Amino acid sequence: MSNIVFKKDINYMKVSKAQAIVFIYEQLLKNKTISKEDIQNVISISDVTFRRYIQELRAYLINFNKNYEIIFEKKSEKYLLQTKTYN
Repeated sequence: MSNIVFKKDINYMKVSKAQAIVFIYEQLLKNKTISKEDIQNVISISDVTFRRYIQELRAYLINFNKNYEIIFEKKSEKYLLQTKTYN
């Protein structure tokens, strides 16, 4: 299993995939919106890895928390956690 490096930590703390995904989810819960750059400024991950982690979180929400979804807002280039609206 590969580890991810936190950029801001002087000692470059290694972070597992699971920890990185939880970190991204926490940021969405706290801030409601995040950008890929916001996350990449803290965790050293590629664009492809970031997209995979967002997909993992979307799958989690579909399976375990159907009231929320992660949306990509093209105009601001940010991901946001929003309450699903049912018509």
